Amino acid sequence: MKDKIQSGIYKLECIPNGKVYIGSSKDLEKRKKQHFSSFKMGHHLCKELQKDFEKFGINNFRFIVIKLCSEEEFSKLEYEYINSYRKDGCIYNSNSTRFEKKLVGKIMNQLEGFDLKWLSQQIVDPMHIKGKFYPTFYSWVSGDRTCPEWLLKELSRITNRKITRP
Repeated sequence: MKDKIQSGIYKLECIPNGKVYIGSSKDLEKRKKQHFSSFKMGHHLCKELQKDFEKFGINNFRFIVIKLCSEEEFSKLEYEYINSYRKDGCIYNSNSTRFEKKLVGKIMNQLEGFDLKWLSQQIVDPMHIKGKFYPTFYSWVSGDRTCPEWLLKELSRITNRKITRP
């Protein structure tokens, strides 16, 4: 008889440095196998995690289920766990999560009808001229980064629409 498939939030921990990768899956056991298979093949999507795997070896990594939950709860809980670990600075995850990407998608819906290249020129290009460096506008609107409050205000000003976080 097959074991029941479990879904939930997990962490992949590097024991020597204490850093973690937080994720969610509808099949935790399958996801665990995918991570370790990627490590062994040398092409895990998180390059820093792959580098530490090569440095410390398989016996110094552990896959730990943090919370069993339904798929409906994944995004929000994953986001909350990532942010709690991010405060300690011991996390491999990039700045974006599925939850943040959903928020960005809702922001993008509010910008419907506007040329994103034009918006980028209105917001980001003048900042580069002033000698300030900011990640590209496209990285915010595509969900690669959390959209900062000042950007929402600028988008509201330029478009004459109230652009908000949902």
